[in-house]
Amino acid sequence: MRTLRRNRNALAGQGGAPALVVRVFRERPGREEIEFLGGSARTPLLLPRPPSTPLLFPMTEHRPDQLGDLTIEMLPAGERTHAMTVDVEDWFHNNFRSAPKLDPQDLPRRVEEGVDRLLEFLASMRARATFFVLGAVASDHPTLVSRIVHAGHEIGCHGMHHDLVYGQSPETFEREMSHARELLRDQSGQPVYGFRAPSWSITRRSLWALDLLARIGFRYDSSVFPAANYLYGINRAPTSPYRVTTPSGRTLIEVPPPILALGPIRIGVGGGLFLRALPLWLQRRAMRNYARRSAAFITYLHPRDFDPDSHHLRLPLSTLEQLVHRFGIRSVPRKLEALMRGEEWTSIAELLERMIPLAEATP
Repeated sequence: MRTLRRNRNALAGQGGAPALVVRVFRERPGREEIEFLGGSARTPLLLPRPPSTPLLFPMTEHRPDQLGDLTIEMLPAGERTHAMTVDVEDWFHNNFRSAPKLDPQDLPRRVEEGVDRLLEFLASMRARATFFVLGAVASDHPTLVSRIVHAGHEIGCHGMHHDLVYGQSPETFEREMSHARELLRDQSGQPVYGFRAPSWSITRRSLWALDLLARIGFRYDSSVFPAANYLYGINRAPTSPYRVTTPSGRTLIEVPPPILALGPIRIGVGGGLFLRALPLWLQRRAMRNYARRSAAFITYLHPRDFDPDSHHLRLPLSTLEQLVHRFGIRSVPRKLEALMRGEEWTSIAELLERMIPLAEATP
């Protein structure tokens, strides 16, 4: 493989310091690959792009009328809005391929400490959020949901256990989601309108889950990641909220997380590894792109992002997946505060109420 060029300046951070290093390689005529290096530590992303395509360009909405075999309808663009979301799970919940089966009873619990610090942070920023709570966490920590509600936030469902949707049968999925939703509704004393799958695992092979979610009574889902990798995502799925009509005739609103276009390639921003590894200026650029389209920008966090006392805890993962799990985690509070400053941040339910009353939406 022959190196064509290495550009440290085009993607420099503030003050000219390189925030993201890009190497472009050519394997054969008409095809290049981009390797991203975050500072001095590698962020393993290999992205094909035609050599004539600009490296960065504003995201334009792909507006299909179908998601797989399902009919969809884009919701009208609203006012500029930012929604904050938290996937409430413990530091050991994961779906990495290299992870062995672990018994949670043998592991230290840190979720309450992380949530409490997040609640303090959100209060200091005068922000509201949607907390997608894992049913197993709510069961093991029975006062946690009420603390989140008392702080003024929405409760959503993250499933019962941290299992991939496409690894479950429809019967198991429906049974466990019904149980988790009922548990969260009882603990919160409020309707549970929203669902987010562990690891964004509603993909083309598990779109059947949307019909079951609507039948259970959910009004919206936030599980379809509009960029694909080895674990999750649907390439070219819409990047702003849309209504899905399921095979039974029910409807469900889909609220996707944000992405940024790098040539024809999409990568995530605003949460997870993408928030940790990519520089702050790139996150801000993505926010501006969404604001220009009057599209909702949805961030997503985890309690461990705000719990430095858990950062020394390590899962037995492969080198690559260890990097995905841990890279840049200490940077999250600083980056998030910088992104949030001067903007209004709210929950997904409040965001959607400005478009369609959720209580009146047909499940």
